[in-house]
Amino acid sequence: MSIIISENGKKAQKIDKTDFEKEGYLQNYIHQNPESIPVYEIEEDKKLFVVAREFSTESGPIDALAIDKDGDIYV
Repeated sequence: MSIIISENGKKAQKIDKTDFEKEGYLQNYIHQNPESIPVYEIEEDKKLFVVAREFSTESGPIDALAIDKDGDIYV
């Protein structure tokens, strides 16, 4: 899975995979700051709405589940 990050309006960039011990912190951060996922760089008026954390599936929980105004789903 590719991870991208954007900071202070700078262009998004791919970052290397690392272990993150505080998964709950990251889930909470995304839930409270969905704009930290730079989907607006793909389409200018895109805005995410996080609808669930730890969403249960047969394969295991989804850390953060979000949608946009068009109903597109983001995992």
